[in-house]
Amino acid sequence: MDGRMVSVHLKKDKWHNKRLQPGTIKAVQKYIKEYRLQPQDYFAGRRRKDGKFDGVKISETAYRKQPC
Repeated sequence: MDGRMVSVHLKKDKWHNKRLQPGTIKAVQKYIKEYRLQPQDYFAGRRRKDGKFDGVKISETAYRKQPC
């Protein structure tokens, strides 16, 4: 993460920049490190039954239905 901003894709094909709080930035950096995400990886994804993480594009509905 470079800086305190993240670009979010909205439903109507528009990009919106959102500013993140310091606590959120630390949590995101920890998440990126733990799952060894690369710049080309999707931030959200799915966890397989064997516990491994797949950085794949998923819908917002599927993301919300995932267990924590």
